[in-house]
Amino acid sequence: YTTVSSGKTYSSTLSAGQHRWYKFTPTVSGDYTFATTGSTDTAGELYQGSTLLITNDNGGAGNNFSITRSLTSGTQYRLKVKGASTSVTGSFTLGVNVTAPTGVTVSPNSATVSAGSTKQLSASVSPSGAPQSVSWSAGNTAIATVSSSGLVSALSPGTVTITAASTTDSSKKGTCIVSVNPVSTSYASVTAGNTYSFTL
Repeated sequence: YTTVSSGKTYSSTLSAGQHRWYKFTPTVSGDYTFATTGSTDTAGELYQGSTLLITNDNGGAGNNFSITRSLTSGTQYRLKVKGASTSVTGSFTLGVNVTAPTGVTVSPNSATVSAGSTKQLSASVSPSGAPQSVSWSAGNTAIATVSSSGLVSALSPGTVTITAASTTDSSKKGTCIVSVNPVSTSYASVTAGNTYSFTL
């Protein structure tokens, strides 16, 4: 087996009746495409363990195959590249690519909270087949902080931008503008000589 990584290409040759095996373990979940280029008539088979997930012949450019499949992070997959017939010989180049993110949307895109409270944000990466992992950051951590899961903790009054950036392509990001208000204070009138009970 040849271990392959996303974003790279691998060149090889086929003799008559021969096939090549590759193994791939994605580091993030998403839609991945395995495709050959070149003049050799190839076919591809994608396996998880001994289970054949999908096969393709001529789905790519010319006589090349192209397989796109949603894969799970940390799971090992095997790809078999062979000639479209047992008489096929020649060279080919295999490419492995994850669906690239085109944008990130943060929900909600604005929020108003009081100092001392929290607000949960969520992020979605477009398109849906792109890896959905994002990293969170706060523009001013004196006003608010944000956890790795998007939970905003408001600290002091002010306005802060919370950003979610794709971990696959950090240039693709979305934001939420968080306004933090002071903690409201209420007063009770009291009279000398009386007792009062309060709940905090």
